[in-house]
Amino acid sequence: MKVEKACEQCSKTYMARVFPSYPVERSKYCSRECQLAAYAEKNTKGDLVKVCEVCGKEFTVDRDHRRTRTCSKECGDALKTAWTKEQASSKVEKVCEKCGKTFTTWPSRKGRYCSRKCSRADVTRRRTGRIFTSELMTCPTCGKEFHEYSSRIKKYFNSFCSRECYLAHNGPSGPEDEVAKWLTSHGIQFESQVRLGRYTIDFLVNGIHYVEVNGCYWHGCIFHGTDLSSIRVQRRIARDERLTEYCLKHNIPLTVIWEHDINEHNFVVLESLLPLTPF
Repeated sequence: MKVEKACEQCSKTYMARVFPSYPVERSKYCSRECQLAAYAEKNTKGDLVKVCEVCGKEFTVDRDHRRTRTCSKECGDALKTAWTKEQASSKVEKVCEKCGKTFTTWPSRKGRYCSRKCSRADVTRRRTGRIFTSELMTCPTCGKEFHEYSSRIKKYFNSFCSRECYLAHNGPSGPEDEVAKWLTSHGIQFESQVRLGRYTIDFLVNGIHYVEVNGCYWHGCIFHGTDLSSIRVQRRIARDERLTEYCLKHNIPLTVIWEHDINEHNFVVLESLLPLTPF
């Protein structure tokens, strides 16, 4: 059905099509051109005249940008620079909650520490809603100061800054001591706790062959391991796999001897080192 109507833009009479889902009130314009012209006039009716806060020049903005304060990007950058300098001059002084040092920060920031080091030293990690704090400790072996978790300080009597200092203070483990005695009895020269890339290997024989001693519990022995699902054991197993891949990639000879073989005085895997000794 068609109904005669007057265009709201040009006042021209036209025949509007009417459907049950499209009532006659919705038809307002005779053509697409009149519709676009009406929309353009509607959008410009809300234009505002404002004064630039930097250069004082008058400019117009539509109603969607009524919060604009400057007439151009250059004036906007100048206003931002002036605001930054003003904020910098209004910095406040605060006292670090860890070391007591005075520092300056922005008024809007809730600064509690003077540096990231103090922040990590005071509250180092959050796990399951619990706060793990750390304390400044002194290594009993080398005298170096380091931060250690309070939970570890309560659990262990001594804390060390590294594995090297721990081994130097407490000495090698029982299986490592047995391997060292076997190498000494066969006249094999070796070094203990040698660095290989990111890894620490138990022995370096004659400067070319590495020997790693694996405990049955910590290294996840498939015959004598009691808690293979433990996170610490799984991490150690993954570390051993990465070490093996590293040695294969760089053609580095590596021999692994397990704790149960050492307890049974079975050093067959180390007999390949005997021809390397000088005669």
